[in-house]
Amino acid sequence: MVAITQHREPRRRLLTADDVLRMVEAGILREGERVELIEGELIEMVPINAPHGGLVARLTRLLIRAVGDEGILWTQSSVRLSDIDLPQPDFALLRPRSDDYMWRLPTAGDILLDIEVSHSSLSFDRQRKAPLYARLRSSTRSFSPMTPASSMWCQSSTLNRWGSSR
Repeated sequence: MVAITQHREPRRRLLTADDVLRMVEAGILREGERVELIEGELIEMVPINAPHGGLVARLTRLLIRAVGDEGILWTQSSVRLSDIDLPQPDFALLRPRSDDYMWRLPTAGDILLDIEVSHSSLSFDRQRKAPLYARLRSSTRSFSPMTPASSMWCQSSTLNRWGSSR
């Protein structure tokens, strides 16, 4: 008699934010390695080039002045948006906390504004990350250092206090 096996498609095994944080603790992922967890997939981020770094530096100066003590500017660090989402936005404007988020990562409810500086990752940021932030009701803006300011885009408008979008 011949055994008949069922045909099964391979499945992807998605990771959780806890999985990724344990991988960092165990040394599987290096602290500061440029990866982010998007919808359960571990995504390697592109290296930061000069235009990206320069625009991040410029925006850092402007945002620190504009926000003052009314928020916390979180730069190029992980935020825990869900059990399967641990992105690293270039900037997240966070609700103030007395501990400055030293004991836990910011969550979706802590984020007032998210800013992604995009050049080589523009299509990924628009197609994968912007909808992620939009689902979680965070305002998302993307700046491309190689295009005029008119190419900025946003998911919602919560910048009334600090400025406005074109």
